[in-house]
Amino acid sequence: MAAAMGCGGDGGSGELPLADAGAAPDGEVAPVRVMPEVVADRLERPFDLALDDQAAYWTSVDGSLMKADKATRAVRLLMAPTLGAAAGYLALDRDDVYVSDGGRGLLLRVAKTGGAAHTVAQGASYASGVAVDDEAVYWADAGNSTTGWVARIAKADGSTTKLVQQRGVWRLVLAGRVLHWIGPGEVRALSLDAAPGTSPALVFDGSSIGGLAAVGGQVLVSDLHDDVIVASVAGQPAAALLGALHGPSALAADAQSVYFANGRDGTLCRAPLGGGAVEVLAEGSRAVAAVAVDATHVYWLEHGRTGGQDGRLLRLPRAAPALPPQLALETVVRGQHQPSALASDDTAVYWTTQLGAGAGAVMRADKAAPATASLLSGPGLSPVGLAVDATSVYFANTSTRTLHAVDKRGGASRTIAGVPLGPVLRPAALAVDDTSVYWLNQGESTRATGWVERVAKDGATSYRVAEMQGEPLDVAVRGSTVAWVNGQGLIARADLAAAAGDFTVVLTGGQPNALLLENDAVVFTDYRQGTLATVSLSGGAVRVLARDLAEPNFLAADAGHYYVTCVGDGTVVAIPRAGGQPRVLATRQDSAQAIVVDADHVYWVTRGSPSRDSGELVRVLR
Repeated sequence: MAAAMGCGGDGGSGELPLADAGAAPDGEVAPVRVMPEVVADRLERPFDLALDDQAAYWTSVDGSLMKADKATRAVRLLMAPTLGAAAGYLALDRDDVYVSDGGRGLLLRVAKTGGAAHTVAQGASYASGVAVDDEAVYWADAGNSTTGWVARIAKADGSTTKLVQQRGVWRLVLAGRVLHWIGPGEVRALSLDAAPGTSPALVFDGSSIGGLAAVGGQVLVSDLHDDVIVASVAGQPAAALLGALHGPSALAADAQSVYFANGRDGTLCRAPLGGGAVEVLAEGSRAVAAVAVDATHVYWLEHGRTGGQDGRLLRLPRAAPALPPQLALETVVRGQHQPSALASDDTAVYWTTQLGAGAGAVMRADKAAPATASLLSGPGLSPVGLAVDATSVYFANTSTRTLHAVDKRGGASRTIAGVPLGPVLRPAALAVDDTSVYWLNQGESTRATGWVERVAKDGATSYRVAEMQGEPLDVAVRGSTVAWVNGQGLIARADLAAAAGDFTVVLTGGQPNALLLENDAVVFTDYRQGTLATVSLSGGAVRVLARDLAEPNFLAADAGHYYVTCVGDGTVVAIPRAGGQPRVLATRQDSAQAIVVDADHVYWVTRGSPSRDSGELVRVLR
């Protein structure tokens, strides 16, 4: 019924293979793994979720409202998509579903049993959050740069009272008699018994609010930038509940536990409501939009790919056992700040770190003694891209607009190219061959001002292989051919013997993200379409090697497989060179980035949190 859960699952059962849970110690019984149940699939970008005793209800960004019977999983359309509509948040009372329509600025009511949608209120610039109690419906207008509000509509007579003026309000929740909402980087609260004109209280001032949920008189807030969940009672300032998470976003709670999605590693987790150890209940989830819990199950909505119909509604028993750790994974180095680029040779692995402008570094770890990392170059850099040859490591430094080389043994780096003038310099990937370094400038995001440049390793000569490129992202060189992808959906190549600026477009369309050159073909990931594919250097038909990957990111290869990091569900997969079913090497990876492979291991870096040093260098046996 469902597409496989995770990056390259089995395609039919909705289950993600357990790649490396390990065996139970002697004398112990391994925990039984309870797989998520797919309640509904093939959903087009589902957005918000609510439950009652009999059914689950959800909206989609196309303006539709759906209902699934909990017992039979029968799905019913309650409100069809409407031109110009953008259904958003929903709330339930005993008989009705209340839905905000951001596109048309409406608050709608639909009977749970079905029937026509009725307009409760109108006139919002962009209708957003909704909440309901026995007496009233509360809704919000996210507004524009200067307007916005939260209002109360009495059920008895339809009278409307503006409670507060505030722009950027999007989710509303009620905790007892206190109304809470998310604004720009904050959560505020207002008692429904407060005197008119009372200013709302600041409950939490965060970096990037991911979710808001209520249980009893308590409200929980997730901050996906600072990796925390905080709790507030009766509208008071929030206190820390859980920390060191992995991009917590949507969440829900019952009297015992809080359930939440980690956006960067694709996990659904459970923790005690009063704080404590975090347990992983499910992994491989794609862009969780909403979480809800009832007396028996926790439900969650996967948003799926933009433009695709791969969203899903899933559920697990609340008491499902936690998943075991991944015993086969080896964390080589911990405590890195947002590592991204990665390269290796026979004896060492090299990577870049970022810590704001001018505070990054190029790092090295010996494969024979992997737990010890050494500083190869920096700090004081903004390194982007990485490539190695027999003697040197090459990287671009965005803060100085220069291309550098440093000896593998360490020491001062030398500048081999720079761009003191000209268009905005935003380097991306690097590649090397026997004589040259190839580096990319993404240029301006609004215009095709990027380029591909070939620079002699001694810096003596250089020339632009191609100009007027739209944000080139990755580059590869093999023999006499250099190829690249750009952010405008193009794969191109150039013969190194050709004149500067003479290049050939191999493929247009999609969102190619990373590539490899192999003989007479390009192998590439497509971030938007969720594929690994290959196309001849002369163009022609694309052959798809693997589908249903969750935002495939970086790419590596050996003689038998391609290896792909998938940021959409936190997985790393191996795909046979001939194509076919991906094998999951790892799950729960916190925004996995660049990947390399040697004779024994597959290595990758996880980017981790932007606010703490949680990035890692990880490896697993091939």
